[in-house]
Amino acid sequence: MGATVVDTSLKVATWNAAKPKSYKGADLTNALKAYETATKKDIMVLAKLPDFKVSKLEGARDVYSTAATELKKVVTALGSIDTAGTKTHGELTKQAKTKEGDEKKQYEDAAAVARTMSLSARTHRQKLS
Repeated sequence: MGATVVDTSLKVATWNAAKPKSYKGADLTNALKAYETATKKDIMVLAKLPDFKVSKLEGARDVYSTAATELKKVVTALGSIDTAGTKTHGELTKQAKTKEGDEKKQYEDAAAVARTMSLSARTHRQKLS
């Protein structure tokens, strides 16, 4: 029996490849879309403090304020993935009980991917909070 490598990166494409075609829940998809949008923007910070002039320090404050705002968006999106992944895992696990054969396995596998995405998002969120 060979091992199956599963991509659990936090991307809509990853989830779309894993979820059963008949699964209609969109919570995880929507959370992943929000995360992808939040992470498209580079978050810039200064490598060192500027000269101690009011105008330079005010500029640095603006850079850090913007960085904090963008980082909060990423943290919020990660929280949404965690919540949606946990919910989706529960739904798929419950629905898998009504399936048989390959379809049951597909639901169980998708539930595992949703759970892994949830845990990954939670870990990343904790590191960034």
